Amino acid sequence: MRLADNCYRIENIETGLQYLEQLETDIKPRGFYIISLLKGKYMDHQKKFSEAASEFEKALSLYNQDAKQESSVKGNILFRLGWAMIRSRKNIDKGISTLEEANDNLVENIDLKIKLSQILFQEKQDNKKSLKIIKQALDIDSNNVDALLLQGKILVKDKQGKEAIEVLERSVKVQCTSTDEFPKSSTFFYLGQAFEGLKEFKKCILNYKKCLQIDQNHFGACIYLANLLANLAEG
Repeated sequence: MRLADNCYRIENIETGLQYLEQLETDIKPRGFYIISLLKGKYMDHQKKFSEAASEFEKALSLYNQDAKQESSVKGNILFRLGWAMIRSRKNIDKGISTLEEANDNLVENIDLKIKLSQILFQEKQDNKKSLKIIKQALDIDSNNVDALLLQGKILVKDKQGKEAIEVLERSVKVQCTSTDEFPKSSTFFYLGQAFEGLKEFKKCILNYKKCLQIDQNHFGACIYLANLLANLAEG
């Protein structure tokens, strides 16, 4: 089993799958779910998301037969299953409900909460639920840059401009103190949008320009800045 897992880590997919085939005849029944779990990870790595989802579903079914279950193990399988379902684009709703179940089992997993919040926001436009989930992530780590950026983005779309600005400016401060690189360009883009929604156009323009200084090809900033300058010139 360890050899198969090591092959996955070094991306030796074919050899790893061969080890798994051998293990299926040797491993004790209680460990069958691990083979399907590893197979799913291989399929996922190869971007074969439908096949990965099938293996994760099999792993979950096998694990559910085990009398001695651990919420962390079940949650991990559910997380992988739900995320594979969503990326396969075949059943978004089931993928979301699976991630929600995973979230109940993995209460400290920030990555899961960010992904679930993002999907609820993008696919369902459920701002209220998305904000609730991303708050759970920030309750665990209040300085998580990805969580702060997503929270700010959702608040902008929810027309909570003042709250969005507070969150995004905090994100800029965290990024400036935690890395040697510039803050993410999208942070300034969403700050620009928040200020534009509040009709604070000078600050809006400043942030769009900051975004473009970091990423001159940022399409959103180019379009929004051009439109804003054109509208102000006409006014």
